[in-house]
Amino acid sequence: MVLFSSLQGADGWENPVRVSQKENINKYPDIFQDQNLTAIVWTSYVKGSPRIYFNYKDTGWHNPELVVKLNKNKIVLPSITMKDGTVYIFISNEKNGLEVLYRDLKTEKVFNRTVLMKEEEFCLLPNAYNFNNKLLVFYQRYINEEVFKIDYFTSLTRDTLSITPRTLIDISKKEYGSFFPIIKLNNDNIYSLWIERFGQQNKRNDVLFIKSSTGGFRLWSEKKMLSDPNTDAQFPDFFIDKNKLYLVYNLTEYKDYKYVSYLMTKIFDLNSLELLESKRIDLNISSFYQIKLRYFKNKYYIFWYSYIKKNPQIYYIQSDNFKEWSKFPITINKGGNDKLCKVNSAARLMILYEKKDKQSSQIYIREKDDFCNPPVVYSTTHKSDKWSYKNSAIFKWHDPYDTSGIKGYAYIMDTSPDTIPEIENLPGNFTGKSFEKLENGIQYFHIRAIDKAENFSSTVHYMVMVNSSIPEAPLIFSKTHEEFIPSDNNVPIFSWMKKDNRPVKGYAYLFTQDENLVPKQKINTTGTNVKFINIKEGIWYFKVRTCDTLNRWSDYSTYTISVEKILTATKSSEAESRFSYIVKPKDVLSIIISKILRIKKKLEWRDYEKPVGKFNYLQNLDFLKPGDIVMFPIIIARPNDTIEKISRDMFGTEGQKNKIVIVGKESEDGIDAGDKVIIKDEYFLKTGKIKKKY
Repeated sequence: MVLFSSLQGADGWENPVRVSQKENINKYPDIFQDQNLTAIVWTSYVKGSPRIYFNYKDTGWHNPELVVKLNKNKIVLPSITMKDGTVYIFISNEKNGLEVLYRDLKTEKVFNRTVLMKEEEFCLLPNAYNFNNKLLVFYQRYINEEVFKIDYFTSLTRDTLSITPRTLIDISKKEYGSFFPIIKLNNDNIYSLWIERFGQQNKRNDVLFIKSSTGGFRLWSEKKMLSDPNTDAQFPDFFIDKNKLYLVYNLTEYKDYKYVSYLMTKIFDLNSLELLESKRIDLNISSFYQIKLRYFKNKYYIFWYSYIKKNPQIYYIQSDNFKEWSKFPITINKGGNDKLCKVNSAARLMILYEKKDKQSSQIYIREKDDFCNPPVVYSTTHKSDKWSYKNSAIFKWHDPYDTSGIKGYAYIMDTSPDTIPEIENLPGNFTGKSFEKLENGIQYFHIRAIDKAENFSSTVHYMVMVNSSIPEAPLIFSKTHEEFIPSDNNVPIFSWMKKDNRPVKGYAYLFTQDENLVPKQKINTTGTNVKFINIKEGIWYFKVRTCDTLNRWSDYSTYTISVEKILTATKSSEAESRFSYIVKPKDVLSIIISKILRIKKKLEWRDYEKPVGKFNYLQNLDFLKPGDIVMFPIIIARPNDTIEKISRDMFGTEGQKNKIVIVGKESEDGIDAGDKVIIKDEYFLKTGKIKKKY
């Protein structure tokens, strides 16, 4: 049971907008809507003469336009649609047949007029659609008082507006009432629902029938009954979703010596039209007129108007599942004199209705409040594009304007730039939020508003950049000089990199032979590498420090190099250049030599044999001079040689303590015949300290 409360207000609906003139009697409106345009057409009666007016909204409503003046007739029912930028208005009235008015909104200022049906034929209720880029018009046509049809035109264009119509329903005998075809389009299929009346005037029943056309317009199914033939089914409407057909109508029964009306809802299988579910909704209302069923943003809506104390008022109920309906039907215009005409849900949920005044009637439009403006966010502590040393942030926002009012906010703080908060966690009277102990780096404050109609606004993403500690000293490296290792390269290149992802403003560096000097706090580069040319011999210190965007300086890092003049063995083999040692001034060498000591003098290699046992300890090599290159011997392995055998042959038992290197191998687990085996001491000594380790 759904309860009804006449005290329920029109929450969630925007204020009504009048789209017609004030003075005239304005009736029978129709509406077209897409994402960019809302267009309305209606009939305005001036001293009994019908006139067709047109109005549209792109950025805002325009002034109503007079489309055409017609002869005096009782009813003129216009229908509007658009195709390829052209507005089509179809009109029908007694003794005037069916006509079409069309105009390109961008290039033309007036409407053209073409007659589709002859004057002696009576056409009513045109319904125009743009279906798969084809203009489709359904209408009801009376041939004579006993024969009438529901016809339709297809593929209408501005050049072919006079083609012969096709008949969908052919009724050979006219009973009381009319057929009121309702057309729905779904993918490539067309569905037409209508009412047929059976019985006599004092005992009759209105029954619902449906036909469908699959994949075209010529092959229509047989009609099928959708309502009980023993009851009245009036003002039906339906829509199709996936493989189901949803139907609603006014069900009238004679009960306890009076007529009782319900809203009857049914669900059918779309393919077989087998009834799946049905439900009566009792609202304790005597009758329902102009029932409209819509599905919009995951909700089902049923609209209608009923008479309350002789005044028509508009109501609706809604549901999430087409089963449980809202407890309180909502009065769209409480206390008014309003007749529902159309409901559109293409871009926004919109109702079109007639409002009767004392001397005139007007066309009004109301839109569902399905939109909420986002808050305007700012921060008193952090600019959105600037780094700040503060790790406490305060955010504020302006309460956005909304028709129904702001109910609350959903917010979250994280490191993702596009998070959308889903949970309402602040009441609507809050206009600020603060955060403490934010981590260094870039974070985002996300917030969206929720209005009292349960609409979420778009999300505002406010970026916060926190840099609360001084930067770390950079890491230095060089592709030309190993640190502490002597080199004769006098063109050193240094590079460096920061150790975290926080931004820097620049760097200060110093290249000096004074170990005690430090870089000044003054930026001299924004790059991360530097090159020096033709530096003199000696020990050099390269030092660099970082300045962040908040003008804070890091400590400095130091990289030490040694530059000396050395003669290089340019013609030696890879193994020779790798395992050579250049004699320096004042060197005291301790070299363990096998049977041969090779010394390079004047770019020539000479072999010196020292037959003093298996070892030679040369404390002072008087025949060596600075710049001479001492080369370790290279032994070529023979078949069945092992490291132990080579070591024993070269040095005896004690020789196993010396370093043995196999050229071109990663390990010393074994050797093969032909391998180059180098036997050398582990260290070179200089004044008692380790100078170089191989």
